[in-house]
Amino acid sequence: MGVATCVVVRRPWPESAGFRLLCTFCDTDLIARQFGLNVGQLKIFGGYLMRKLICFAMMACLGMVSQSQAGVLKLAGTTSSATGAFNNLNWTFDAVFTQNLAGAAAAITSGVLKLGTTSLNVNPVTVGDAITVTIDPGVNDDRLVIAFDVNGTGTILGGAVSGLTVQGKADVASAIASDANISLLAALGNTVSGPSSVTLFDLGLGTVSITLNGSVPVPEPSSIGILAGLGLVVGRRVYKRARAAA
Repeated sequence: MGVATCVVVRRPWPESAGFRLLCTFCDTDLIARQFGLNVGQLKIFGGYLMRKLICFAMMACLGMVSQSQAGVLKLAGTTSSATGAFNNLNWTFDAVFTQNLAGAAAAITSGVLKLGTTSLNVNPVTVGDAITVTIDPGVNDDRLVIAFDVNGTGTILGGAVSGLTVQGKADVASAIASDANISLLAALGNTVSGPSSVTLFDLGLGTVSITLNGSVPVPEPSSIGILAGLGLVVGRRVYKRARAAA
């Protein structure tokens, strides 16, 4: 036999604000008639609705942020190359990796290197596709060194990337490729430098050598933007109703 549990929660949000939100998006007269509620009961229901909406939005935001950051590395910048078709292009590298708590190299399980409009997928069967935590003897200068092979597309038969370096601004306790160590060394704004050698094999151009320069970019705060936009829309409508009532 099941046991019913009632949890009483103190109201952290004014009932009037929840009621105004309810009035903004719902036909309160219809709700009152359908459920036999008076104005006081509608205010309590509005406060309950507001609390649930805020809790849901916060949990959704935290879930999206934690999911987007787990085992993911993103780099961006511009290219330099003696081959004009690949010189001064915007590039990005998005990689998914598996942390390694027993060694310095975290395996790259998937990724995309984009050079201008050309997208090259990381070859998932290549041994050695990894992000390696490297400790340097100086202070606050440990780094990540990245290497991987890419599959071909179009006239490009394939290629390899080696020595792609993210220069950290901190020191890690040990050369362990954990999520925490990689995140620390790939902090926002840290520079990407060489010898970041990209070698592509193109049917028309032959062997192409490219250098990647850039940084760890600021991620797009999509989840925060959604919540901020919702807050502005609701706040504006509530403010207008309050002014009209006054």
